[in-house]
Amino acid sequence: MYELILTVCTLVQGAHCKDLASVKIDSSSTPMACLVASQMEGANWINEHPNFYLHKVTCQPYGIFTKA
Repeated sequence: MYELILTVCTLVQGAHCKDLASVKIDSSSTPMACLVASQMEGANWINEHPNFYLHKVTCQPYGIFTKA
């Protein structure tokens, strides 16, 4: 199982960036499936938040981001 972390930056506050809470990807997924899902998740998030841009996408084993 993987989680998707989107790093987004604001256009309004001088490119202030933050990592978003993880998106859980299906347990049968592969790292490649996570990256494909990142395109859809990233596009959806950006459409809902027009003052941000997507800086980075990270796929990693589930639970690492939430422990940090």
